[in-house]
Amino acid sequence: MFERFIGGWKKSDNPFDEFNRSFSKLIQAIEDTQYYISKGNTSAATSAFQKAAERHDESRKLIASLVDYLMEIGQCQIAYDSLQTTQQTYGIFYDLAEYFAVEVILKL
Repeated sequence: MFERFIGGWKKSDNPFDEFNRSFSKLIQAIEDTQYYISKGNTSAATSAFQKAAERHDESRKLIASLVDYLMEIGQCQIAYDSLQTTQQTYGIFYDLAEYFAVEVILKL
């Protein structure tokens, strides 16, 4: 229903697919950041956090489109659940941002 073909490849217009790709990359970047922090590798953690920041902006825009779509088709519970999940993930992202802010302040 949401699929179309472009240049021989199947492309999906499903807002879930678009959001899930970006959101899963955000989660992976957050997990990478946490891993490198736990290993004490600040340089790699900083790089992973920068990737998370890029994915955060992308995901934030896509969640708005996804929620609008879900509301249009009457899937309010799924929209609410999606918002809860992203809010928790963004909370972790902001915790990491605070961690790096403390690191920067300590180096001033």
